[in-house]
Amino acid sequence: MASAAVDAGVYEEMLRVVEACSARIRWRLRPPSKRRLLNDILFLCTGLRPVVLMDYGGTMPQLQENLCSLLHHARQESSILKPLKVMVIKDMLYLIHVEGLSEHASPNSRSQHQIAFVDLEKSCCKLLSKTKENDNLMEFESVQDLFSAKFPVEASVNLPIVRPGITKQKSEFPVTNVECTDIHIAEGTLLVDLSDYLGATQIALPSLNGWLLGYPVTYLFCNESAEAATQNLSKHSLHIYRVYVRRSCQSSAKQSEQELMCFSVPCEVSRKRSEEPWAKSFVARMSEKLRRCNQVWTSMGLEIEVFQSQSQIIWEQPMGGSNAASGSQAAAVVGGEKQHTQYPYVTGTSVIALKYKDGVIMASDTGASYGSTLRYKSVERIKAVGKHSLIGASGEFSDFQEILRYLDELTLSDHMWDDGNSLGPKEIHSYLTRVMYNRRNKFDPLWNSLVLGGVKKGPKGEEKYLGMVNMIGTHFEENHIATGFGNHLAIPILRNEWREDMTFEEAVKLVEKCLLVLLYRDRASINKFQIAKITTEGATIYPPYSLKTFWGFSHFENPSQGAVGSW
Repeated sequence: MASAAVDAGVYEEMLRVVEACSARIRWRLRPPSKRRLLNDILFLCTGLRPVVLMDYGGTMPQLQENLCSLLHHARQESSILKPLKVMVIKDMLYLIHVEGLSEHASPNSRSQHQIAFVDLEKSCCKLLSKTKENDNLMEFESVQDLFSAKFPVEASVNLPIVRPGITKQKSEFPVTNVECTDIHIAEGTLLVDLSDYLGATQIALPSLNGWLLGYPVTYLFCNESAEAATQNLSKHSLHIYRVYVRRSCQSSAKQSEQELMCFSVPCEVSRKRSEEPWAKSFVARMSEKLRRCNQVWTSMGLEIEVFQSQSQIIWEQPMGGSNAASGSQAAAVVGGEKQHTQYPYVTGTSVIALKYKDGVIMASDTGASYGSTLRYKSVERIKAVGKHSLIGASGEFSDFQEILRYLDELTLSDHMWDDGNSLGPKEIHSYLTRVMYNRRNKFDPLWNSLVLGGVKKGPKGEEKYLGMVNMIGTHFEENHIATGFGNHLAIPILRNEWREDMTFEEAVKLVEKCLLVLLYRDRASINKFQIAKITTEGATIYPPYSLKTFWGFSHFENPSQGAVGSW
C-alpha cells in the first residue's frame, strides 16, 4: 500500500477534511464517537486495519446514509479517502479500505499470516488443528476465497466499472449489486452490499468478523449452533487483548495513545499471554505495518486483562473435599482478579406494571441498545418466576440473565423441599432486595431496575403484590410502577388514570397509552411491545405486537419552534 510514502501532514489535512464534511452534512456525533470515527479512518488509510466495524449510534439506515454522505463529500477534497467504501453484510455495517482488504484477503497474505481458530462447537480449550478435517473450517476458507475473488489485488487500484444491476437500498449513492458474476466494485461506488452474496454460507457472522477485523484468533461456529457456541464460551474465562498505538502529533509535543483493536481469547489457549506463538506472529505483523507508516504512528503497546466467567466463579467456590482443591487449582490456572462490570453495554429501557382487579399486568418493549445503537429488536425482558410471580427488568441485559439464574436456583431449591408451599412474590422481592444490596456493597452492582409482581392466596384471600428494586438496593411496594424513562413520563399518567377495580381490558389500554408516550419520547424504545399478566391461575406472557402511531403532531413537525437557544 502507498500509505508509507505519504507525509504525516497530509493525514492531518485529511482528518480536517473529514471533520469539516461531517459538520457540513450535520452529522451530530458525540465527542467519543467522533474521535473513534476519525481514528478508524486513520487506521484504514495508514494500513493498520483493512476493515472496521461501524457502531457509532443511531439506526443502521441512518448510520449508513451518514457514512455514504460523508465519504461522498470528503473524497472530493482528499484523494487519500478514495479507496474507502461502506460494506454491508446482513445487519452489520463496515468501513473498508479496498486496497487493504484486497491484500488482507489475498491467498498470499493468508498463507503468510495464518490465523488461529477456536472451535466453539467442540472445545474452547485448544486451538483447532488445520491438519484435521473440519467442515466449518473448509467452509470458512471458501468464504475467504470469495472475498479474494471479489477484492482481487490486481484490481484494487484501477477498479472496473460495474454492470447495471438491481439494488435493494433506496439511496442517492451508487450501490454495488453483488449478484453479478464478474468483479463488481465500481470506482464511483460507495456502498458494497454482500448480504445476498454471503446469504448461503452457514458460517456465523461473528466468525467472519474475527477474520475481517484482523484478529489473530477467531471463534469458529456456524449459524445453527450459535446458541450452543455462546453457552460453551460463557463457561470459560477469557484474556482480553487490547492493542494501542501511539500517534505522533505535529501540533504539540505530546503523543496521543489510541486503541487500535480489542479481542478475546480463552485462557486455556493463551496461558503464555503475549508469548504464545500466534501472539508473537500477530505482534510481528502489526509491527511491520507500523513501520510502513512511522510518520503517523510511533509505537505500539499490548495490554492483557482477565475476564473470569460467572460459571467458573461459582464452580471455584470451596465446597469441601476434592471440589475445593480443584477450585483453587482452577483459580491458579486462570490467574488475575475478577473484573467487575464498569458500564452497562446491552441495555433495555422502561418497564410498566400495575395492579388491576384480578392480578398484575406488566409490559415493556423488546428492544435492547448496544451503547447508543438500537441493536437488538426481539429481546424479552419479562419472565415468569415460579408459580406466582412475574419479573421485568430495565438496564444491562446480561446482568438480568444472571439474576434469572439466581432465581432458577432459588425456585429449584424451594421445589426440592416438597412441603406443599412455594415462594410468593413478596418473598422473591425480599430476596432480590438482599441480592442487589449485597452486590452494591461489594462495588460490583447488577445494573438493573427490577419490577416484581404476583398474586398468591394468603390469610386474607388473594393478595396482589407489586414491588420494585434498583441497582443499589432501594426498594418499595406500590400499586403502579414504571422504571427507566417511564418513571418520568408514565407515572403521571398512571397516577391520574389508575383505579384499583380496573378490568384487564382497561389495564391494557392504560399500559398501551404509557407505552405509546414512551415510544414518542424515548429514543431507546421501539414499536414492538410485550404484555404479561399474573393471576391466581398463573402467568401469561403474550406475543409481541405493535401499536398504531401518529407522527403528524405539530410539535413533531417543527420541534424547535418556540424553543430558547440555538437548538
